[in-house]
Amino acid sequence: MILRYRVSLPGIKGFARVYAVAPERENILDFVKDAKKIDPNVRFAVGHSKAEPSDIEKCIPYGLCLATHHLNATGTLQKYPECRTACVDEAAQYNDSIYTELICDKVGIHVEPYLLRLVKKIKGDDKIILISDAAVDHGPIPEGDLYEGADDINFDFSGEIAGSKMILDG
Repeated sequence: MILRYRVSLPGIKGFARVYAVAPERENILDFVKDAKKIDPNVRFAVGHSKAEPSDIEKCIPYGLCLATHHLNATGTLQKYPECRTACVDEAAQYNDSIYTELICDKVGIHVEPYLLRLVKKIKGDDKIILISDAAVDHGPIPEGDLYEGADDINFDFSGEIAGSKMILDG
């Protein structure tokens, strides 16, 4: 199943139907509830968030059903020294109602290949949406072995990832 991101409300052209939110932000649940009152069909995506599972699960009854850029620039993994904890990524994988959006570049910079296989095993083909994160930037590929072969990724002039050169046709 592919979810479409652009549908308009009656009388309001181009109104967003999917919002990317950070569920850990103050008052976000109020926003989610208000948006749901305006449009009962509105959906939410957790995007580039540091939310804990409890933050995400509070939003699920109101339409949170996507994990944008899953496993890429998301979450925090350490709550206590030397102890890894669950974060936004684990919450998306655990909750069957959440679709995961994955960026798959050819050298595994956006999402490491082992993690791609793990998500596929957990979510199955029906709960994964491939996205491109296509953007335009003109910085050079950073020097060194780490980014060797990363010719399908855009970098800014400071050497940071600035999206993908890939597009998804069809």
